[in-house]
Amino acid sequence: MAGSSTITRGNLINTIVVQTTLTPVAVAANSTIEQQFTVQGILVGDQISNFNYLGVYPNTDVSFVNLRTVANNVIGVTYQNGSGGSLTPPSGLYYIEVNRLENLQTIPAGIV
Repeated sequence: MAGSSTITRGNLINTIVVQTTLTPVAVAANSTIEQQFTVQGILVGDQISNFNYLGVYPNTDVSFVNLRTVANNVIGVTYQNGSGGSLTPPSGLYYIEVNRLENLQTIPAGIV
């Protein structure tokens, strides 16, 4: 079959695993808040597909509920605290899995 197999915003060019140290701050009781972290190598348009703490995650009521690329070299992690007191997510080494799209053009009209 002749032609290209590239589908606009459909294919991944790379999946990258980044290891970095993060130091989250306390999350207030019964709240959801985004914290931003510098992570070298992240680009606008990257999709973060996995986020793992390398230590023993404490058995608490604080967890992450969303991950996003905010800007080049900056990610946003949204934490949720369902407890009645302030809790701090663990500091330390994290693995972040990043999917980089092959084609960062705008999605064409008619594609949902």
